[in-house]
Amino acid sequence: GKSAGLRRFFFASLVFIPVTLTLAMKKQRLLKFCDAGGFALCLCLLSAPGFAQNADHQVASASQEMTAQETAMIDAYNQKNWRSAVNLAKRLSKQSPDSVAILRVLGASQTQLGRYAEAEPVFEHLLRLVPQDPESLAGLCLVKKELERDDALETCLAAVKHNTSILALHQITAKLLTKAGRNAEAREQYLHAHRLSPE
Repeated sequence: GKSAGLRRFFFASLVFIPVTLTLAMKKQRLLKFCDAGGFALCLCLLSAPGFAQNADHQVASASQEMTAQETAMIDAYNQKNWRSAVNLAKRLSKQSPDSVAILRVLGASQTQLGRYAEAEPVFEHLLRLVPQDPESLAGLCLVKKELERDDALETCLAAVKHNTSILALHQITAKLLTKAGRNAEAREQYLHAHRLSPE
């Protein structure tokens, strides 16, 4: 359907950068959070190098070990078991409501399932925690566009300003600009998308 097609289109256009989520723990375990062949709306959420640095200082402190539920959430996410990832992330978010990493998993997994209305407040919460966060802006752009929100264009313009390397983000913004009759700006976004497209 339309939603699945948009997700496939968005995913295929991403320049995906595998990242490692570092949780500060006793043994300083490094957990691979995304893999290059996977996720893809790891979106813009987990694709940026800054994610590894900003990841989650709330979930674990230097004196804590990763919990079994956190490990299970990451395993479900990496295995593309979105429903399980959502359920685990929701449970964990009750204990750590401001955990950036847990909220990113939650929003991204909900988006993968096409649950845009549920993902929207998650990305908005992330942006309250990390203002102007490029990955959260990109996720919010996608869901607002799909939900046909009045402020979708404004959100997407902010997203492309802070995250210039995602082809589909520029294409989505260009379409919204065209719809709004802002053709000159739309042309700039299409040109930017063209420069990003594979030869």
